Amino acid sequence: MKALKKEKQDEADALKRVEASLAALRKEKRDEDQQLRKRRRTAKNWSLNAANLHALCTSLLEQLKPLVKDTKRFPPSPSWTRNCWKPLKKRL
Repeated sequence: MKALKKEKQDEADALKRVEASLAALRKEKRDEDQQLRKRRRTAKNWSLNAANLHALCTSLLEQLKPLVKDTKRFPPSPSWTRNCWKPLKKRL
């Protein structure tokens, strides 16, 4: 009888350890998911700010073109970044 009781107690202890381990893993996953959502929001905000800044710079460059006499010294339009925004918009 004692052996059976000890075996049941050992199984109960092992089950408690497994359940505690599972609870810790669930909490860790929940925390990581929360961090991921926060980082995605931050990345989205940064990309939107960068897109707005790009649009503003492009607009200002267009406004300056008629005022500049020597167009060779004028900075080129940052058109390469337009292609960079498309994949970001799809992912965010």
